[in-house]
Amino acid sequence: MTIAWRMLPAVPLAGLLIAGAAQAETTAGATIGVEGGYGSNPLLDSSVGESGSLIGRIEPTLKVVGPTTQLAAFGRVEHIIFSKLYPDMTNWSLGSTVALTLSPRSKFSLSGGYSSQVQTTLSGLLPLPGEEDPVLDPSGAELGGQRIKNLNGSARFTSQVSARDEITVDAFVSDVDYDSSIFTGYSYTSYGGSLGLSHAMNARTSLGASVSYSKSNYDSAAFGDFQQITPSLNASFQLSPRLTLSTSAGISFSQIKLPTGTSNETHFSGQAELCYKGLRSNFCANASRSLGSTARSGSSTITIVGANYSYKLTPRSSLTLNAQYAETQSIDIGGANVDYGYGVASASYQQELGRRLSFSVTARYTEPFKSVSGRRKGFYGGAGINYRLGR
Repeated sequence: MTIAWRMLPAVPLAGLLIAGAAQAETTAGATIGVEGGYGSNPLLDSSVGESGSLIGRIEPTLKVVGPTTQLAAFGRVEHIIFSKLYPDMTNWSLGSTVALTLSPRSKFSLSGGYSSQVQTTLSGLLPLPGEEDPVLDPSGAELGGQRIKNLNGSARFTSQVSARDEITVDAFVSDVDYDSSIFTGYSYTSYGGSLGLSHAMNARTSLGASVSYSKSNYDSAAFGDFQQITPSLNASFQLSPRLTLSTSAGISFSQIKLPTGTSNETHFSGQAELCYKGLRSNFCANASRSLGSTARSGSSTITIVGANYSYKLTPRSSLTLNAQYAETQSIDIGGANVDYGYGVASASYQQELGRRLSFSVTARYTEPFKSVSGRRKGFYGGAGINYRLGR
């Protein structure tokens, strides 16, 4: 990974410092947390072991808000100590974002981030609805115990070209490295972008169309080089004051260049999300199918189905329930198909003890349903306290 690549997350941060010098409103803070728990098979090994764990984490944040600029920098450092069987580990991430209002009709945003983490059942392998864990890929359950490094950047431009029409342009780049001699061939770099147009039919309905392109280059010659282009149609509906539905459907045209030759395929891509926002409860259910890069499955179709429910028990306490199933189906890995799938269910309770102090209890169950190497289910339960510093 080049020096320029490693400096990517600092690009938006440079703008943050400039804005701070311009006397913009600045807010700084941090959340410090300690969590103790107990679980079985935290690395989803083929042989199940049980261990207690102690997690310490700190999450600093910095925000700068100006008349036409909003900037943020954030980080996370987490150290996990196991009582037996498993080695200690440290996970960390950092990132920054910049949002610019170019005109009353046009906006531009830029973001960058870097993370280094070990796949465990102590946190979601994929982000369940409502969570903010970084997405790697559904085949990550097969990489339990492996350190994964992800460097990414993205940009977005939106313009309201008329009272009812908006254009969106997106671009991204991502580098995924596996810090193991066993899995080093699974590392890959992806980049791409999309162009979309949406039209508001009325206050409740909008329709649109988009086209996206992406390309991935794997370190392993067996995975080859993968590229795809996906035209799609999009629609969103305000079904009631509290109920929304968003959908998209398209066709992905892919090409994979392998040492044995070139493969061209066509696949359906789409997504749907139904959300209800009440006074005390929120619910979202979603399903998606896309074509993309994964670690163990190579270029694959990725299917994810999930649901999230949260309920505010009191002004200071809430309950959150999550469930998700994810699977990959490889298009081609040197002529062999390798598929993976797993499910996750979790429940958490949060209680504010004061203006800065909060308490939480979490339980999470993870089970691989498709595993080549015999990965087995894992359970984790823990309780923690968080203290917020700053504003």
